[in-house]
Amino acid sequence: MCRLLAKISKAKTSISYYFFDADKKPFKDFLSEHKDGWGIGWYSGKNPKIFKEGADDVGSYSFDRVKDIKSKIILCHLRKASEGANISKNSHPFVYQNWIFEHNGFVGKEYILRCLNDKYKNLLLGETDSEAYFMLIMQFYEETQDILKAIRKTIELVKKEEFKGLNFILSDGEKIYAYRDANVRNKEFYDYYSLNYLVKKKEIIFSSEPLTKENWNPLKLGELVVADENAVIMKYDLNEDEKK
Repeated sequence: MCRLLAKISKAKTSISYYFFDADKKPFKDFLSEHKDGWGIGWYSGKNPKIFKEGADDVGSYSFDRVKDIKSKIILCHLRKASEGANISKNSHPFVYQNWIFEHNGFVGKEYILRCLNDKYKNLLLGETDSEAYFMLIMQFYEETQDILKAIRKTIELVKKEEFKGLNFILSDGEKIYAYRDANVRNKEFYDYYSLNYLVKKKEIIFSSEPLTKENWNPLKLGELVVADENAVIMKYDLNEDEKK
C-alpha cells in the first residue's frame, strides 16, 4: 500500500513543486503513513535511472535529489510495505530494460511466481509482490510485443487470485501507462486505491490523490490511461475487456 506520483512533459522539467510545495497536499506529506521506503525514476535521454532508499537502510531520506532531477518523464513513490523488508531493493520504482514501474496495492505473489518463467523469476532482485507483478507484464510483453495486450493479459491473470489493489504507473521512456483497479468487495480498498491525473498546458501529472486545488480527473476502476509528451491521452476500459 503506497502512494504514486508521476509526470510527463514535452520539455525536461522537475516534479519538485508537486513533491514539496503543492497547494493542497504536497506528495512528501504522505510520508507519515508511507514511510517504509521511497524512490524516484526518470530518463536520461532514453536511459532509465532510479534512486531509492529503504527505511532500514538510511537515517533519513535524501529527498533533496528530487529538486535536482529534470526529465520529460519522472516517477516517484512512497512505500507502505505489504510484503518484504523495508530495504532499498524492495522500494519502488523498479526498472527493466527501458521500463520503469511502480505499484500501489497487493497481489498474490506466490501465484504470480508460478506464472513466471525461469528468465523472469531470475530477474527478481527483491522480495515484493510488486516487482513480481512488473515482471509478469514484462514477460507477456516479450511474448506479444504489444504492451496493451501484455497489461490486459496480466490483469486478467492476477485477478483470478487474491488481490487488494492493482494500481500502477509504468513508462517506456515515451509514454506513461497508468492503471487503477481494486477489490470492490471492500469499500476501504476502493477509497484508498484511487488514482488521478491533471492535464496542464505543458505536462500531465498523475497522483494517487489530488495534490493541488485544480480540477483533477479520477480514473475509474479498471481504467488504463496512456499519455504522451504532447498531452495526448488515450483511455481503455479493461473491465469491458473482461466482459467480452
